[in-house]
Amino acid sequence: MQRMARLAIILMLVLHFEANIHGEIVYTRPGENASLPCVGRSFSDPTCSNVAWLFNRYSTLPDVWIDFIGRSLDSDCSLVVKNVSAEDVGLYKCGGSEEVYLNLLTISPSPLDADPMRDGEVKLKCSLFRHSTLGFCQKGTIPWVDETGTVLLDEDVGYHFHGQEKCVSSLTVRQQSGHNRKYTCRFEQHSGTKIQSDYTPDFLGGNQTEISNPDNITDVPHSYAMWAVRIAGVVVIIVSAVLIIKRICNTNCILKDKNKFRNDEYIEYDNGGVRLANARWP
Repeated sequence: MQRMARLAIILMLVLHFEANIHGEIVYTRPGENASLPCVGRSFSDPTCSNVAWLFNRYSTLPDVWIDFIGRSLDSDCSLVVKNVSAEDVGLYKCGGSEEVYLNLLTISPSPLDADPMRDGEVKLKCSLFRHSTLGFCQKGTIPWVDETGTVLLDEDVGYHFHGQEKCVSSLTVRQQSGHNRKYTCRFEQHSGTKIQSDYTPDFLGGNQTEISNPDNITDVPHSYAMWAVRIAGVVVIIVSAVLIIKRICNTNCILKDKNKFRNDEYIEYDNGGVRLANARWP
């Protein structure tokens, strides 16, 4: 009973904290373009010449003026952030007062050089990057679901859910027979999905992976094919070099024999006899 009471108090505090957050929250994924609205702009300035944007990455750092490198203003003075990355996450202020939060949802293998084809499994980390004033994410707000929409909990065939720590949710997926499956990470808040991202592990080439091949043609991995071409090229070069050397050697040998016995050249023997080089032997 006391535990339920504590959870209720925590939930009330969180809702109160979020209610005191002013401004809009924009969600995006890596590489996308994000448009941050400037609601408080003056409509008497249609050219947006008097509109200034400030940026704050951490609450402990001062605001900085935006230099517009990789960014631009839209016709309604909205700030367009192109090719969003983790460096762009933070608090934006239009005109110094209107606040807009830019959040980023990413999925990455852990470690970054993990090879599903080699290891037979891969650990995925779904991370929500956001400004520090928004606090940590509540437990259960970043679930994983499969291609059927089923929430993945604990451990089952083909996956192991490690849980959520702050704003990071971890899931290990294993190689299974059949086609590759799709895993989706979501950020849910106030009974709604704010943003989601999909991930399909590349298990192609493994012994347990079945590939649709109606003609029963063996599919050779690209890397093996490239190595075969390289080895064949080396063999051709070696054979060609041997044939050229052999031909040069034969030519030199013939010339040497001809020069050894030129016409009208006398050969002197130990017994004192002398014969022409072009004379026939008896």
